[in-house]
Amino acid sequence: MKRVIILLSILLSLCVGSSAVFAYYQNPFNSQPGFTHDTKLQGDDTLAGKILDGTRIFRSSPVVGDLDGNPSNGLEIVVGDRNGKLFALRNNGVILWTTQVATCSITADESVLNGAPSLFDLRPDLPGLEVIIGYGKVHIDPQCPGGVAAYSSTGQLLWRYSIPPSPINGASSVFSTPSVTDVDGNGDIIIAFGSADLFLHVLNKDGTLRWKYFAMDTIWSSPAFADVDGDGRKDIIVGTDFTPGRVCDPNNITPFPETNSYFETAKGFLYAFPANPTFRADPIYCARDGGKVIGFGKGFLWAVRFDQSIYSSPAIADLDNDGNPEVIVGSGCFYGGDPKPGKWVKIFDLASGREKMTLNAPECVASSPAIGDLDGDGYQDIVVTVASGGSSNPFVGTPPTGGQIVAWRYNNPTPFWTTLALSATQEGADMSETFNNPLIADVDGNGSLEVIAVVQNSVMVYAGRDGTPLTPVCPPGGPIANTCRVMGTKAMFMWMPIRNTPTIADIDNDGKLEIVAAGSHTSNDQPATQNRAFIYVWRDLEQGISSEPGPHQSYSAPWPQFQRDPAHNGAMIARKIRVSVPQINTLSEADQVTTFTIPLRSNDGTPINVNVEEDDPDNIIQIDTNNLSLRGHLVTASLSPSQSNLTVTVDTRGKQPGSYSARIILRGDNVPEVTIPVTARVVEQVFRTHIPITIR
Repeated sequence: MKRVIILLSILLSLCVGSSAVFAYYQNPFNSQPGFTHDTKLQGDDTLAGKILDGTRIFRSSPVVGDLDGNPSNGLEIVVGDRNGKLFALRNNGVILWTTQVATCSITADESVLNGAPSLFDLRPDLPGLEVIIGYGKVHIDPQCPGGVAAYSSTGQLLWRYSIPPSPINGASSVFSTPSVTDVDGNGDIIIAFGSADLFLHVLNKDGTLRWKYFAMDTIWSSPAFADVDGDGRKDIIVGTDFTPGRVCDPNNITPFPETNSYFETAKGFLYAFPANPTFRADPIYCARDGGKVIGFGKGFLWAVRFDQSIYSSPAIADLDNDGNPEVIVGSGCFYGGDPKPGKWVKIFDLASGREKMTLNAPECVASSPAIGDLDGDGYQDIVVTVASGGSSNPFVGTPPTGGQIVAWRYNNPTPFWTTLALSATQEGADMSETFNNPLIADVDGNGSLEVIAVVQNSVMVYAGRDGTPLTPVCPPGGPIANTCRVMGTKAMFMWMPIRNTPTIADIDNDGKLEIVAAGSHTSNDQPATQNRAFIYVWRDLEQGISSEPGPHQSYSAPWPQFQRDPAHNGAMIARKIRVSVPQINTLSEADQVTTFTIPLRSNDGTPINVNVEEDDPDNIIQIDTNNLSLRGHLVTASLSPSQSNLTVTVDTRGKQPGSYSARIILRGDNVPEVTIPVTARVVEQVFRTHIPITIR
């Protein structure tokens, strides 16, 4: 039976202490006002970072959003420390509130809060957004049960979903990030997350259980949401570990009827579940929660098996611009062997789960992919952090070579760049944890995209087009470090190693992006602040980062935080009106009427209120101009809320021979305008030829 184990990141330690010479990493980017401290904590301290009344932040990633519901005062920051304390801050460093989510004894590299908080409007009757956070230690501790809690925008506990220890492995922690979405755009809100108790849990917005799926192993992957089957409702896409033969009764290990060679050889799965699966609870799968438990192998839309655990959180994007989104996910690092399974990023068709491409990686990929057009060619690219190696079964120690940042084009299995993951002080990190993910944004505002990741003790920035480090990688002392100092390079240095993901946003409405990171400080000269929680916010990034200009909008941020948005939906699907017929052309004699049916759809599955207009100087088309509401990946609404097709009639009655033109214009709320040109050519006579077809 596989225990809950995580590969410990290797510290290629290069202790940075007091320095007699002004080291280059002491030349930091400007800190956002309110995110500094007043007293030097050691000789090389730059005063960057706000000290919080909590313990070191290690794995939990910060989230940024409009917590208070007042966009005029910018965005707020929410983050949790390793001891279970949750902090909410304004963008000027003022602490809005703190709360203790859970209280547990922690040692070594443990953390009670591991995933990121999510922000979502669960309660429209309350101001602002609610905070949803999972808790529980990575290693099994019956004295530290896990669960998920929700808080109001002012820090009041709204509900708590507690998970009892599993009768199989004794675990209950939630170390993935709870993902939140409105399934149909009308308030059908779900919270989905995996747990060490071997279940995928799906809650209602009030914290009650909607259903849970027995995955037969732990779940590190955080769910993403997208409309898989075209019914206008968002579905759940998530990866899992897998160990065959587990049942809820620890004294009964007989295989299930569904356990066959297909499942017996699996070590991980990628699933797509509907928000409301159709199933009949089966007692053999421990259906004791009011019949809300789905047994293994049931209830999903599709499932894909692997020979490696899936720790990576899937990303959803339309990589090839064909209107059909893909699922992108990395392999895990748990299983070893010769050859070692995994070492890839895979691309799947969202609708069917069919594999479209395997991208070859130098090692296993526990991180979640970030998606963006790195090279400006109009197609989305993929970037991940890749581990240096090692495995837990069989155990193979982590090599000291350090991890890598790797980028691919969607249609080429070979990376188009690879960069060794080194910190500002040239320290490596193995990048083997699922919490350590890359981001994509134009942080210097010149139209090209950069890749951003935490590496050991620093936030590092790389050129999106080729992976060149744009923040310094230098030893802390010696001639090379002196060269870096003379060049005036700026660093985002945090003193202590962390394994989380930063966040990028314009938090203060100044039109430029800031980078938010959470960690700690060695504080060699001030023992009272050693291992305290720190929050860092760097601004004016264009003063220290100089990338080549690109074609994108300045300060665009296609993937600015873990799973892209504060609710952690993990999807980058453009919100727009999609038409199946880009233009209408007719050739006819006079006095003929031709009718066309044009299916419409909402590209990302969210409702769109559409107004249909005519530009018809020749008076050749007739369409209804009622408002149209598009709902879903395949639309179930058209000119009236219950239809999905736009009917266009081309009428050439009374027209002389010649060419006539018109336009159909579709305008929606906060979506690009769509124009369908119509051309009708009228001739005196159309000659038709009938060709017989013989079918045997």
